[in-house]
Amino acid sequence: MKILAERIKLLREQRGLLQKTVASDLSIGNTTLSNYEKNISSPNPEMLVTLADYFGTSTDYLLGRTDDPSPDNYSFDEKDKRFVYIYNALDKSSRNSVADYAAYILQKQNGKKPKH
Repeated sequence: MKILAERIKLLREQRGLLQKTVASDLSIGNTTLSNYEKNISSPNPEMLVTLADYFGTSTDYLLGRTDDPSPDNYSFDEKDKRFVYIYNALDKSSRNSVADYAAYILQKQNGKKPKH
C-alpha cells in the first residue's frame, strides 16, 4: 500500500527522526521499517496500531482513509494547543531537545531505565 509507506516516512521525517531511532523505539529491525517505507512490505495489524500510537495519528490516516492526521479519539484542550504553539515556534534543534526530554520522561514514567 503506497500511501501507507509514504505516510510512515513523512511522519518520521516531519519529526526529524532517523529510521534506526524509530525502529529501536518500536523494537523492530531497521530493515523492517525501511521495507515499510519503501512499500516492500506492510506492517501487520498490531504494528499498524503501534505505528499510529507512536506517531500520534490514526490508523485511518496511515491507510489513506482520511487526510486528517489527528488521532480519532483525541481532542486538543487549551494546554495542548499552547504546547503545540510553543513547540512550533522553536527551531529544529530545540524541537529535538524537547522530544528527547519528553521521551526521557516517558521512559521514567513507564518504569524503564532512561537512555542517556
